[in-house]
Amino acid sequence: MSIKKLFYFVGVLVSFVIALTAWGFSSPVGSSPDDDFHLASIWCSTLDTELCQEGQQDGSRQVSSQLLEASCFAYLSENSASCQIENNIFTDAALINSDRGNFSGLYPPAFYSTMHLMAGDDVQSSTLKMRFLNILIFVFLGSILFSLIGTRERKYLLLTLLITLVPLGMFLIPSTNPSSWAIMGITFGMFGLINFFQAEAGLRKNLLGIFFLVSCIVAAGARGDAGAYLILLSGVVVVVFWKWGKWKDLIYPLLGVILSGLFFLSTKQSNVATSGLSLPTGDGGEQTIRSAFSVFGFNVLQLPELWAGIFGFVGLGWLDTRLPAITWVSAVAVFCAVVFARMRGLNVREYGGVIILGVALIAVPMYVLQISSSHVGENIQPRYVYPLLAGATAIALSMGKNSRDLLGKAQTVIIYVAIVLANAFALYTNLSRYIQGQGWGTEWNLNLAASTGWWWQNVPIPMLLWGIGSIAFALAFSPLLTGKFFFQKTVQ
Repeated sequence: MSIKKLFYFVGVLVSFVIALTAWGFSSPVGSSPDDDFHLASIWCSTLDTELCQEGQQDGSRQVSSQLLEASCFAYLSENSASCQIENNIFTDAALINSDRGNFSGLYPPAFYSTMHLMAGDDVQSSTLKMRFLNILIFVFLGSILFSLIGTRERKYLLLTLLITLVPLGMFLIPSTNPSSWAIMGITFGMFGLINFFQAEAGLRKNLLGIFFLVSCIVAAGARGDAGAYLILLSGVVVVVFWKWGKWKDLIYPLLGVILSGLFFLSTKQSNVATSGLSLPTGDGGEQTIRSAFSVFGFNVLQLPELWAGIFGFVGLGWLDTRLPAITWVSAVAVFCAVVFARMRGLNVREYGGVIILGVALIAVPMYVLQISSSHVGENIQPRYVYPLLAGATAIALSMGKNSRDLLGKAQTVIIYVAIVLANAFALYTNLSRYIQGQGWGTEWNLNLAASTGWWWQNVPIPMLLWGIGSIAFALAFSPLLTGKFFFQKTVQ
């Protein structure tokens, strides 16, 4: 690779880091969904910190009030994050007995244990370190995968990220939510497994197999349901891409399935498959009684809302950050256009894979909602099914090897511009929501709003951060326009 291409490649990686870092700074501690649970789980991964001690009952811990009360703005979209300052949340280190945490094995331990390495007495600084660590893990895994796959596959890897990351992925990857690892592990893992089957025997093939196993550990080690998704998606990859008679090629996917299954069965999330989630309750706390038929009928009609939520139709954060229509309409339109464009020139096995993926995307959430007597919008959030959609997209875009190019130049430009703008408006909205809240009379100049509202110390002013982050996102996906994918040859 020439020096010029090397600099371009490094520039793209740095752009990804900057774009995700801008999102990491766009919200305060406690902004990712159920962050009181996840922050407590991180600090209490081991009992070697002053912010977490043994609880008064089984399944509880003595947790710092900072971790539990940082989300003082949750569900209050008109309130900014200045409540953290007004309530002196990060100056009070009192311990409170709580069962809000991974104290009984609901989630796998890998994500929490790794994030715990960054945990310290300064909750805000520690949280930013954790967010940046997840950004580096994402870019590191992506760059390794990029170097192992061919030019065509690199294009579809970038295209998959472009049409699935905005806005939920851009928000969750640089967060303290375990969905961060589930998203990157499943997306990258599927590309690794697909290219493993397509590679000739040798070092590159084995490296892709190992990469797939590492991705399984990352994803399933963060969320138990990610393990179930990996098993399902890996089966589809085998159906579509495995070459009959090459039995040795099944070793790596079999190991990945075993690892994923062990993680899944080791957590209480596996109970969802048989008993569902907790039943919804009424205003008085009583359980809601619904007929199975009415639950099914409602969810059939409303299921698209769950998927649209991944693209911003449902709010970010604690589902309370309303995004502008230009974000979710653009993201949904682009996703549908690209996926449907892929449905031409496929063979019988590939069409079979598409059918399996389509059925899974409908059946998995419908099944969990049904056994939980829940409606769309209750219990199951878009982030729960997001990794499944991302993995399915990776598989779908990798099909049709012998068909003509998926998108023309004009189509690529339109899709690129639409998502770049969707990301920019989503980032601005997320910044504004926490700096000044959402509602009438908000200040368009976020620098002025931050002077009287919430903002980090020693961080670039909001409008500058927004501009840098938006431009970095555009540069990160610029290879889709330039057609430069850096490497003439992959590892042999």
